[in-house]
Amino acid sequence: MKKNFLSYISNPVSKVFMAFLVAAGLTACDNAIYDFDEDCPPEEIPGDPSQPGPANPEPGPGGFFVKFVFERNMQFVDGFSEKVNSVDLYVFNQSGAYLTKYHEEGLPLKSGDYEMELTDLPAGSYEFVAWCGLANNNGHFSVPGDLEVSRNHHVTCTMATNSDADHSAYQNVNLAPLFHGRNDKATYVNNNEKQVQTVYLTKNTNNVNLTLQHKDGLEFDKDRFTVLMHDNNDFMQYDNAVPVSNQEVQYRPYRTALGTTVNNTRTRADENSTTGNYMQIELSTARLMTENNPTITVTDNETGKTIFSIPLVKWALQLRSSNYKDMDPQEYLDREDNYNLMLWLDNDEDGWFGAEIQILDWHVIDDETTAN
Repeated sequence: MKKNFLSYISNPVSKVFMAFLVAAGLTACDNAIYDFDEDCPPEEIPGDPSQPGPANPEPGPGGFFVKFVFERNMQFVDGFSEKVNSVDLYVFNQSGAYLTKYHEEGLPLKSGDYEMELTDLPAGSYEFVAWCGLANNNGHFSVPGDLEVSRNHHVTCTMATNSDADHSAYQNVNLAPLFHGRNDKATYVNNNEKQVQTVYLTKNTNNVNLTLQHKDGLEFDKDRFTVLMHDNNDFMQYDNAVPVSNQEVQYRPYRTALGTTVNNTRTRADENSTTGNYMQIELSTARLMTENNPTITVTDNETGKTIFSIPLVKWALQLRSSNYKDMDPQEYLDREDNYNLMLWLDNDEDGWFGAEIQILDWHVIDDETTAN
């Protein structure tokens, strides 16, 4: 006759065996017959997406970021956190359609490791165009509104100018620093890993500092000379090109000051002085291009004679240090953002004339001073 399971329990030996099973069940959930409870979770099944573990890792930090780098300078170091105060990043798809703009300014840019997060962008390929320095720039530079950017499929930048009675354009302020950058091969793959694209910046503003002095220390009035610079560079395209067809802009000094040299020692030039034997003139200009021909002129207002006519780009490239002779000419102009010139005057029975120019530590004598 068959015995059922319960009949074994009445057997003394079976009782011992049953006690062993119960004890084993208290110490090893996988060796006993049981219903699931909190003390005995179900066995993890490799590859089961409902279970934690390597088969279903936690999402990584992820995200799409842009790092901005400004190392196109004469220090050859990244000066982004020191020099750039605002960023406007325009995003286009690979067909040229305008998608969106991201903006940041102020303290976040000064951290030294700033990266702009591009939220809400799906995986894909993009073109980035950055204009940096537009915020709080006193209206010196502007870009079109979003509607025009969308219609034209690009974003340009224009320098503000004033107009004379004859409608000629001029600019006479110390321009706020402007930077441009572009990355037309940015790619984002959404795989829960952080991805960073880089936009390299170029500075689009320059300062020209001139000192005008008579070789023998003769004094002159503040209004004796007019110093101007002419260039066609008030409009910059989305790729930072500056068309030669731009209108001509007359750059006028934003600062003029006179001082006195005594025993080869100069007093500090004062903007309120009306006479002196040397004059400091400061001009500010937009991007200098190899294709353009910016020219600085110095005119003697008593005679109407032009005593200096200086082709700035031509001479800057010809007279640059031998350390930079192999550098691409446009790269050199972009890296150098301060141009210092010393103009020496002389006079004879026919009046005052330009005698010598010192530019970038090189001297140019006499008749070369009016060569173009």
